[in-house]
Amino acid sequence: MAALVSSTTALPHAERPVLREGCRVELTGLSRENLNGLRGSINGSYIVDRERWPVTVDGTGGELSCKPTNLQGLASCTHCGTEKAVGSLKKCTRCRAVHYCNGGCQRAHWKRGGHKQVCREQFACTICLDNDAFPLPIQCGCGCRDAAG
Repeated sequence: MAALVSSTTALPHAERPVLREGCRVELTGLSRENLNGLRGSINGSYIVDRERWPVTVDGTGGELSCKPTNLQGLASCTHCGTEKAVGSLKKCTRCRAVHYCNGGCQRAHWKRGGHKQVCREQFACTICLDNDAFPLPIQCGCGCRDAAG
């Protein structure tokens, strides 16, 4: 069974998740305190001239334009579906494609959820190219994971 690593340490070159349309986010650090902690989805393309992401807030359907620094990316546990901040979930160290709350969720998904049959190790590391303020992950093709064993 593959081990778990922190989402932020799984990709050493990526300090923050890449935001794009459809990403789940939590609002943080806003001057209007009542909005902090609300969750929603990015509902459009990045507005370059305003340096903002359009966000639709869950439950209310209200729309806000938020700075990237006020958005915390969210991910769901692959096994139980619990939604948490990207950095607080653990990733499978072999494939790095699935997130888990804890070792219990990982073991259950490995044994009964079918991950054991589909999990494959990545043979090239993922690096980020700085594209303005938002780096995009790409496969570098160096084969370093393969060489490391």
